[in-house]
Amino acid sequence: MNYTWHIVAFLAGGAIAVQAVVNAALRGKMNHPLQAVLASFAIGAVATALMCLIHRTPWPAWDMIRKEPWWIWIGGLLGVIYVGTSMVATPKVGVALMLSLGFAGQMFCSVAIDHYGWFGLDRRPINPGRILGVSLLILGVVALAVCSEPVVAKTPDAAPVLNNATPADPEP
Repeated sequence: MNYTWHIVAFLAGGAIAVQAVVNAALRGKMNHPLQAVLASFAIGAVATALMCLIHRTPWPAWDMIRKEPWWIWIGGLLGVIYVGTSMVATPKVGVALMLSLGFAGQMFCSVAIDHYGWFGLDRRPINPGRILGVSLLILGVVALAVCSEPVVAKTPDAAPVLNNATPADPEP
C-alpha cells in the first residue's frame, strides 16, 4: 500500500496547528478578528490565483458548473468560520485544546456524513470500530481540557502575541 497521501495529510494537519498560532498573532495586530480573517484569506486567494496561472489548467464551462448543487460553493464560508473561530479561541484555550475540540467536531460531523451518505458520498455506516474511535477521541479531548492550565510565557515578547484579547474579541 502506498502511504504517500497519509503522510501528506499528516503534514497538512501539522500545518493547521501552525496556522492557528500564526493567525492568532495576526489577529493580535488587527482591530477586529474579521480584519485578520480577511487578510488571511486575501493572501491565500492571491497565492491560489498564482498557482492557477502557473498550472494553466483551463476553467470548466459555466454551463456545467451552474448545474451543480448550491452547497459546492460554501467551502470558503465554512473556512471563514473555522479560521475566525481559531483566531479568537487559540489565545484563550491554547492550540492543543482548540484543535482537539475542532477535530472532535470534525469527527462527529464526518461520521454522520459517512453514515448517511450526505453530499453525494457513498454510505459508510457507523459500526463498533467507528464508535470506539470517536469515543477515544472524546476521552482525549476531555483529558486535554481537564489538564489544560494557563502557562506563563517564557520570553518577554511571547505573551503579547497570543495573550492580547481586546474588547473587539467576541465572548461566547
